[in-house]
Amino acid sequence: ETEIAMDEMGFEWEGKCVGTSAPELRIFTELQLIFDRVIHRHKVEGREIDIYLPEINLAIEYDGSYFHREKEDRDRKKNCFLKSKNIPLMRVRHFPLKKLSEQDLVVKKDTLTKSDLNSIVSTIRTFAPKNMKAKLDAYENSETFLNDELFKKSLCPSFTLYNHERIKQLRDFKE
Repeated sequence: ETEIAMDEMGFEWEGKCVGTSAPELRIFTELQLIFDRVIHRHKVEGREIDIYLPEINLAIEYDGSYFHREKEDRDRKKNCFLKSKNIPLMRVRHFPLKKLSEQDLVVKKDTLTKSDLNSIVSTIRTFAPKNMKAKLDAYENSETFLNDELFKKSLCPSFTLYNHERIKQLRDFKE
């Protein structure tokens, strides 16, 4: 059984962020401003979901082109598994990966832009109840990331193995 840890800001983390990509963390931290509960690395019958929104029962996976380049069959199996559990799945896939379903998004760069996040939120809107419209609108109408401080703080030291120079650029806080 996975323990859920609450950080000092009250956000839920399941498991550890070892190997978590910066784009996945960006999505996770930004969605925390919209939804009451956002769970990172949620498990369903032992299978991990990158990001889970229990309020609307939506799973989100970030698929980086390097780590998912030859894993389309595995990704499709996960899609089928979650569908069998009545959990819709939205994938954010880094180009040149292709969509696996209609609700998937393909992003061009390995660093997500605010426009990319707006597209993600727009797709999430199709799963969300109408009473969430104001929160979704407010996020999409903002010009910049709204949870940048938590994003920078959330980058794991272990991630520096993958992208040390990018981490150095993003970290402007004291450890």
